[in-house]
Amino acid sequence: MKKNNSPLPVLIITCCTLMYSVSAFSESSLNLNLPQRTYYPSWDEEAIKTDALKEKYISEFDQSAGKKSVINSNPYRSLVPSYTGNNQEIKSIPDNYAPWWREKIQSPLLKNAAAVNLDLEALYVRALDHSSQVEVFRDLPLIRETAILESTGKFDPHVFVDGFYRRTNEPVGSTLRTGGADRFKEHEWNSTVGLRKKVITGGEFEISQKLSGIDSNSSFFVPDDQAVTRLQLSFTQPLLNGGGIEYNRSIINIAKLDHEVALDEFQRQLESHLLSVSRGYWSLYLERAILLQKQRLVQATGKIVAELNSRRDLDVLPSDLARAKAALSQYTSELMRTGTAVRNAEDRLVSLVNDKELRSVDKLVELIPSQSPALFKKSLSEQEAVNVAMHNRPEINQALKQLKAAMIRADMSDTELLPVLDFYAKWYGSGLNGDYNLEDSLGDQYTTPGSYELGLHFDYALGNNAAEARNERRRLEVRQLQNQLRTTMQTVTLEVQVTQRELDAAWNEMAAKYASMRATGEELVSLQKRTDIFDGSNMTVGVYLRQILDAQERLSETEAGFLSGLVTYNLALVNMDRVTGLFLQSRELVPQRIEAASADSLPSLNLRH
Repeated sequence: MKKNNSPLPVLIITCCTLMYSVSAFSESSLNLNLPQRTYYPSWDEEAIKTDALKEKYISEFDQSAGKKSVINSNPYRSLVPSYTGNNQEIKSIPDNYAPWWREKIQSPLLKNAAAVNLDLEALYVRALDHSSQVEVFRDLPLIRETAILESTGKFDPHVFVDGFYRRTNEPVGSTLRTGGADRFKEHEWNSTVGLRKKVITGGEFEISQKLSGIDSNSSFFVPDDQAVTRLQLSFTQPLLNGGGIEYNRSIINIAKLDHEVALDEFQRQLESHLLSVSRGYWSLYLERAILLQKQRLVQATGKIVAELNSRRDLDVLPSDLARAKAALSQYTSELMRTGTAVRNAEDRLVSLVNDKELRSVDKLVELIPSQSPALFKKSLSEQEAVNVAMHNRPEINQALKQLKAAMIRADMSDTELLPVLDFYAKWYGSGLNGDYNLEDSLGDQYTTPGSYELGLHFDYALGNNAAEARNERRRLEVRQLQNQLRTTMQTVTLEVQVTQRELDAAWNEMAAKYASMRATGEELVSLQKRTDIFDGSNMTVGVYLRQILDAQERLSETEAGFLSGLVTYNLALVNMDRVTGLFLQSRELVPQRIEAASADSLPSLNLRH
């Protein structure tokens, strides 16, 4: 019995081990519910983490900026004189204070209109569900996500099939080819089927089975009607350039980082849009409150005009009556203009939210803000706000991940500086029988000793200019993105500092305007009491009514000033959430990928509590 010296069992075991190693680096399900596939490797979670990198640059930034807390963020405030003696110092707004328009602004102002009550958080949800601009934002991470799956495509197994039929009929110039016939005739069919796969180490494994049948008129063709088979296994592994798990996984890590950068960009764009929704909401609140203030001023002025008109033959000068009528006409025109401003504010808000329920062509819709502005003072030091922003702002996270991806590309270019040195191993077993006996030929592949080949392939470009230039470019990109990260940190710090000071200034300005409004209101009440007890000894009623008219105008102006300060302060509160990166977190809005959520069977990215 012939001893089988074929190395096929050893090679089969080796190939099985390699395939098991590949499966160890694969995963059944990727993050964000990517389609389940078990034959390709995932990204390296440790390689793409940016926590240590973030702490390094934040620590470096803290040392350069100084860690001293800012006790007084506006030292020029010391130049503002304090009022003592008979004048009371400006005090904060009482906790239980409620302006007279608070209840009225939450009631319908129009007749025969469908009232829709809205609070700011519900408006955010409507915008997330219906805004076409949000739809544009939410598709970017999904587009970048496809690159993760695309980058694993080079590790997909490839099944290949080749086949052909060839008929040869040609004259010969030597009888050695045919054994006497003057023409060489041959019929051949050939088919090859196989499987090829690149593994995470950079190597490529291939197994193929060849089947062919050949018939020839040559006397030297033995046996006739040959059935030829060949089973071949081969494996090629780069040892230097292009080799290694870390190198071959890098492209997947970069795709994952790009996807996370897109998620950060989605957060930034979404926060910006929702901030615009906040501005639209408080703008509507402001215009409705101004409308109520103007309406109240017109009514009060109308009463004064009526009273002056009734006393024009007694103690009212024609000039006083004319002045009052002119003021009434002016306030009436301002009231009509404010009504237009309310409608414009409603339409701007509707365009931002894009909810069909808020837009109707059949009926008149009135949007009523049901949420009152905050009157509490938010206390957060400037340094605390900067620290929070450094860890949460999407712009900083984007810059960090872009830097991390550039560092991975630089590491890849270091590997590409090495020469090409590939190890390859090949084994094949063959079978040959006559009468087209494929069965015996297939059996001969395993029962007869096979052939094998081992070798090395070396290639190196003299000068290596392309790889050197690519490596230098990658290192320059790393340096550029390091500086970009530092610039982003400086910009974020500036935004936080400005927003913090604007928040403090808005509160102080609002408190000052509240004091002014209260003092003007007290003046008006005093004048009205004097009119009620007027005895006609020193001054005409018309003069008193003119003073009341002036006081009402000043009160309306101070109320509008306080209202503007109140809205500005609430916008500053929302903007503080944005500049510290807590806008979505504080509202517990988290991106969630939903498979085949739309009518076109494509995935969607939603934000839900």
